Amino acid sequence: MIQIIGLLIAMSVLVYLAFKNWGMIPASLVASILIILTNRMDFWEAFSVNYATALKNFVGTYLLMFFLGATFGNIMGESGAAKSISLKLMKLLGKERAILIIVLSAAILSYGGISLFVCVFAIYPIGVILFKEANISKELFPACMLFGCATFTMVATPGTPAISNIIPTNYFGTNAYAAPVLGIIATILMFIMGYYYLIWTNKRLQAKGIGFTPGPNDDEKTLSMSDTDDLPDWKISIFPLALVIVMIFVLKNLTSMYAVVIALACGVLVALLLFWKHLENPLKVVNQSATSSIISILNTAAIVGFGGVVQSSAGFTSIVDFALNLKMGPLVSAAIAVNIVAGITASSSGGLTVFMDALGAQYLKLAQISGISPAVLHRVCSIASSGLDSLPHSGATVTCIISSGLTHKQAYKYVFVTNCVVPIIALIIVVALASFGIVTN
Repeated sequence: MIQIIGLLIAMSVLVYLAFKNWGMIPASLVASILIILTNRMDFWEAFSVNYATALKNFVGTYLLMFFLGATFGNIMGESGAAKSISLKLMKLLGKERAILIIVLSAAILSYGGISLFVCVFAIYPIGVILFKEANISKELFPACMLFGCATFTMVATPGTPAISNIIPTNYFGTNAYAAPVLGIIATILMFIMGYYYLIWTNKRLQAKGIGFTPGPNDDEKTLSMSDTDDLPDWKISIFPLALVIVMIFVLKNLTSMYAVVIALACGVLVALLLFWKHLENPLKVVNQSATSSIISILNTAAIVGFGGVVQSSAGFTSIVDFALNLKMGPLVSAAIAVNIVAGITASSSGGLTVFMDALGAQYLKLAQISGISPAVLHRVCSIASSGLDSLPHSGATVTCIISSGLTHKQAYKYVFVTNCVVPIIALIIVVALASFGIVTN
């Protein structure tokens, strides 16, 4: 019991420190020490093996992607290409629809197989200009971004290539289009609830006089719309972004990370060639990208390191055992168990993998005995992995907030609603529809 309490206190302390504007590295170290002490772990082994290994594995895996993503985003921003695209979007849809534009852009990229980390770097330069022109508080940007690419298009929309939708196929013999009716219902529910929450929140903030305020890393010249004569044509501006999307799709047979890195590298090279004359100092852009990407990846990797300590603790094992042995109907217990484990691991795919490895085959048998199709179980488990996975210590959440030049105190309360509350409400409705046989596919 002490081990479990220690784990929960450590996670609470991590969240508290994040909201007090502590950096992710010192906050994760303090929280890790609490776990080590309460779980009676070997101090040096916990840091040198569990924490350090998880941290270095994340950095080693994602360093190139973070650097290339940051470089791509900065080139698009500094060259005026992002501004050109933003102007076109405003003409087509109106600047008052800035929130809808960001949500849909993130959703389209996500459904196209673009990872969340790439979405952040690709969309931010465009989004920050749209938010400035519409006078929308920048604190809402992470919620718009994460809602678009880490909720319905990640786990509910039929056919999505996201890993959280693919994992169940390996255990249940299903495919990415499993239970399409339930998936479509969940997609519609999430979109309506999340989008209208964002619109309502923006109206409430603007009624209080809270609008756009540039962050410490936002360039006033880049954001200014006073001089738009020397901007690249919007059709040329969108080409590098389209190239990245198409290349990731073309290279889908390669390892996903390899494909993303190749696509981003090509996108960076093409953007440099197309926009070279629009960049005052190309070398400065690349160097600044390297610095900002290192800051982003180390802050995210620190949380992953904390996760390494969490997953090696006895308290974690006890919580997982509890979650995986809930005595309820298969859909209800699976939904709760996957959410709990995803919350502890701060990962949708991580929580889903732990659940599937431990009890995937057993739950498949229970579902079949109860007359529940494997496809329905697939969809429920997939949707369940999106909810508590977006707690403050989630690496994706940390990356998006930090890359936006914000703090947890400023932005997380909105992310919590769009990425935790909304998916869980949709999950409850989907489980109810399936459990009562109202929707069976």
